[in-house]
Amino acid sequence: MILAIDPGLRHCGCAVFEPSWDGKMRQSVVIAPGELISAALVKNTDTGRGPAAALAMATAVGAWSRKHGAVKTLVLEYPRVYPGMRDNDPNDLIELACVDGALAAWFSVPVRHYYPSEWKGQVPANPCARQVVKRLNALELARVEKFDPFFEALLRAEARGKDVAHSTHNTLDAVGIGLKYLGRF
Repeated sequence: MILAIDPGLRHCGCAVFEPSWDGKMRQSVVIAPGELISAALVKNTDTGRGPAAALAMATAVGAWSRKHGAVKTLVLEYPRVYPGMRDNDPNDLIELACVDGALAAWFSVPVRHYYPSEWKGQVPANPCARQVVKRLNALELARVEKFDPFFEALLRAEARGKDVAHSTHNTLDAVGIGLKYLGRF
């Protein structure tokens, strides 16, 4: 199984994909190679900061992913400071890098990482979410946890000319990262 992650210290967007046909049926449905199996926002129960909180986040992701099978490849969004970043504190990216490191150590499988610019370019949040959605079939969309409330929030945000603030955005970013790895984005 391929596990793609949009890292965060409080929660991670997670998406699992079928790497190749293994002769097994999941949920009484044959899932094609490269198809999304499940996507969700995994929350951290540790409210602290630093390495212990990063490890707790990795452990929560591990527990969630275990329900879907053994992870063979980990695909991560890796943080990067871009020139002219004004909206975010660059120090927050240190915690994201800590989470990525904890995930890589926890899973101990081959890791592929993408900088945000490598998988989504400079596309703003709302159009990026729409591009991810456009690349999923109806069955895959049904496997994205809390997709319907997210899509309603996206429509409301677009009507107001704002970026969507719904947490499922992180889940869709994880899907997009996985799609990039699979050559579908």
